[in-house]
Amino acid sequence: MLDKQKEGHLKDLFQEERRKRVPTYSAFLTLDEQEEAENLFHGKATYSFEGGYEDAERKVILFFEEGEEKTIPLCLVKIEAKGKKFAESLTHRDYLGSLMGLGIERDAVGDILLGEGEAYVYCLPSVVREILSLTQVRHTAVKTNQVELGDCPYRPKIEEVRIVVPSLRLDAILGEVFHLSRQKAKDLILTGLVRYGSKVLMNGDRPISEGTVISVQHQGKFVFLKDEGLNKKGKNVLRIGFFR
Repeated sequence: MLDKQKEGHLKDLFQEERRKRVPTYSAFLTLDEQEEAENLFHGKATYSFEGGYEDAERKVILFFEEGEEKTIPLCLVKIEAKGKKFAESLTHRDYLGSLMGLGIERDAVGDILLGEGEAYVYCLPSVVREILSLTQVRHTAVKTNQVELGDCPYRPKIEEVRIVVPSLRLDAILGEVFHLSRQKAKDLILTGLVRYGSKVLMNGDRPISEGTVISVQHQGKFVFLKDEGLNKKGKNVLRIGFFR
């Protein structure tokens, strides 16, 4: 959540953009922080949330003048094992830990997308030089180079499954997706742990539609891919994609 210091900093960025008529932007914000920022500035400023690619989780808030062309203030660095044949199987945590070991703050780094023996790191321009100095992740020697923002060939991996639910209600789908009782699913919703993008969903009766991405704190994230209709028992057959 936004602490008072970070909230004050966002307000300062907004005021600076208004005074100078020059775009300003924050460090990367979590989903909770994005929601609070939206509550702060909705209807008061021209802004957008930018993570470097569609469906990014961590994003900066960019303040700009209405009607002006928007420039995304982010960079992308590719980290690649020098000898992929002998490289370790590195995880998101391995890459992030190595970046933090360089003294980089967590909110200067956005999403990290993994491929075979390589990773793409979305980041603020201010930390590109430090990331480019990285030579090792765990025991694997790596090389780095800055690439164009649209050059990452990867997106979060999605594992498709089919589920059967009595209705398209949010609580019914959550219960089946995460193997929870209907009451437990309702509790997650009522305690503000279920999100659509940066929006908290508080209504278990709400039907959800194809293409909706739902994230549940401590449980995971999935996308409702397709409603395949009713089975012989009159229940809804859905295709769901888990983000892995």
